[in-house]
Amino acid sequence: MRKETENWWKQALSDFHKAEVLYKSNDYDGVAFYCQQTVEKSLKALYITKFKKNPPKVHDLTLLCDYVEKVPEKVRKAGEKLTPSYIFARYPDASHKIPAEFYSREQVSQFLKLAEEVLQWIEKELKL
Repeated sequence: MRKETENWWKQALSDFHKAEVLYKSNDYDGVAFYCQQTVEKSLKALYITKFKKNPPKVHDLTLLCDYVEKVPEKVRKAGEKLTPSYIFARYPDASHKIPAEFYSREQVSQFLKLAEEVLQWIEKELKL
């Protein structure tokens, strides 16, 4: 595995761990953000593996799915659901509520599941 791929993959796993820790402490905006980051960084690891070059500097997960090519529909759907959290989980003027009040336990529980499913698929693609 290329060092760049390994770096992105390890950071994706670290971000997923952060999301799990924040879930236990009821910090749901952090969970949402780190689930989005998990998927972004894991897709970028796969991009590096497939194309042998640095990934594009984008945060839109559906666009990253297009760049990676041939991703399962469940990964694309996860990207659609998680992409808004890149903004909504961080900025108090991005929605009708501040980030700390925007997300519910049920919603971020689903985000954790989506991020985990993406990690599992990418792990197989990376042949880890």
